[in-house]
Amino acid sequence: MVIQYRPSLLQANLNGIKSKMSSLHGLSTYLRKPIFKKLFHLAEYSKLKPEEREIYNASLRNKWDAESIRSSQEELLKRGSEKAMAEGETKGKAEVIKKPFVSE
Repeated sequence: MVIQYRPSLLQANLNGIKSKMSSLHGLSTYLRKPIFKKLFHLAEYSKLKPEEREIYNASLRNKWDAESIRSSQEELLKRGSEKAMAEGETKGKAEVIKKPFVSE
């Protein structure tokens, strides 16, 4: 069985689900679960016009790029500090070995 993606049908179903869920006031804490947040987000996304979707997608790409850069910088900084610590320990041990103990 092949399932065909039809945006108009998906949007109609999501909008219908969202409108029915918003009338259920007693379940507000239940509806805060991640699966429902994703469902509401998808319904909102499906309402966007093509130009708005492109702007939204571009902002997501920028956000992901910035997060990737930040993550990479943190990783490089961590590696660099670990390497510097290891070199510092090695250099410190070598200096202790070279210098005789001096008593005052």
